[in-house]
Amino acid sequence: MLYFKTLYRERTYFFNSVFLIFTLLVLILLMFDLEFSGSRTTDTLAPVWLFITAGGGVYGIAVTFLIVSAFVLYNFKFSKSKRIVVFLFLFLVFCLQLINTGVTYFVLKDSIVKPRPSQLYITGGEFKDPAGALYIDRLPEEKKKYLREMTENNPDKFKEIYPPLLYNWINEIENSFPSGHSQSSFFLAVIFAFIISSSVSNKNKYLTVIPLLWALLVSLSRVVIGVHYNTDVIAGAFLGIITALAIISIKKFNVLFQRY
Repeated sequence: MLYFKTLYRERTYFFNSVFLIFTLLVLILLMFDLEFSGSRTTDTLAPVWLFITAGGGVYGIAVTFLIVSAFVLYNFKFSKSKRIVVFLFLFLVFCLQLINTGVTYFVLKDSIVKPRPSQLYITGGEFKDPAGALYIDRLPEEKKKYLREMTENNPDKFKEIYPPLLYNWINEIENSFPSGHSQSSFFLAVIFAFIISSSVSNKNKYLTVIPLLWALLVSLSRVVIGVHYNTDVIAGAFLGIITALAIISIKKFNVLFQRY
């Protein structure tokens, strides 16, 4: 705890940036009704929001991790003795990202049975088929088939939904709470922001917020396209931030990036 206080004094701008971006996320979600606001074909930014939300998916997170790794290896000249610690740090980040994803999708989402807004929209709130089978109790492929059949059997109801987004709705069959995209994006964004804050001079410290703004947009996109509620996104972002702060608070790791 004492070392964390010292770290806060050394990187006040970074920690304040994380706090302010998270606060901004909460305020935006509480003040504005964003749910489904970018889901229709007539919404000009629908393709943009769908592109942004992909940044928090499997491929988007993989690319982000590679960018973080490349940034670290390119911008810091490590001695031979420190290279092992650097690779250990990157390996730990990679492993924790996998663990975060696993806990979110296979523990939290399965424990907290909360349908997505998109699932409720497609089914009209009816989670039983004519035979009385519960949607929520189905196997993954059966859920996907059920959602696809609902959209095919009611084309008029979905003709105004942006087609690529509707395809996304059908394939996002997991439960809603918490948001895995928000958790993953904030987890990597906080780590990346800390590394940036350690590699730039005070005059360029504003660059610290760039990955945090990316995570903010990814998180907002989850509500805008209708696959999460506000609480899902806030909880996911919070979990990602806490996990990231735990890693950078390890002295052995954060001293690697103390250039300024």
